[in-house]
Amino acid sequence: KVILSALKSFRAVTRQAVKILEKNEHVVTKTKPAFIYNDVHGDNLFWLPKEKRSLFIDWQKVSRGDPSFMPAVFALTFEKRSGMGRDEFFNWVVENFQENKNFKQLFQLRILEREVSNMIWVVWAVLKQGKKLPFRNVLEYDRFNHTAELLRDFSLG
Repeated sequence: KVILSALKSFRAVTRQAVKILEKNEHVVTKTKPAFIYNDVHGDNLFWLPKEKRSLFIDWQKVSRGDPSFMPAVFALTFEKRSGMGRDEFFNWVVENFQENKNFKQLFQLRILEREVSNMIWVVWAVLKQGKKLPFRNVLEYDRFNHTAELLRDFSLG
């Protein structure tokens, strides 16, 4: 019963996100593809203090595509550790990774896509492991509320 209710709510959020992403598909299609490292997370990143640079390991998931993908995944992975507010950190990421004039729009769209994806993935991963959902009502699920709020506030301004 809880799962069916959650799926119904997820479907509504997902449909809203799809409308926004489809409406803005031109932003992606007019952008030159870039290298993508699709496994950005803390366990695959090492800081090399002598060189003052980072090093990514585990190169199994690489491709070419949306140039905002890696910066968006990086931003979502490290925003809580940045010591900055979300908007401040995301603006810093955009300023430091910007590759073209529509990068900020592309980044915002990718953040939206990743938030929706993560909202669903966390529940899928818990169920796959045979564990109980971390909520009894979808409104208790922080990722759902956060994603729904993001959709309400979404703009490309």
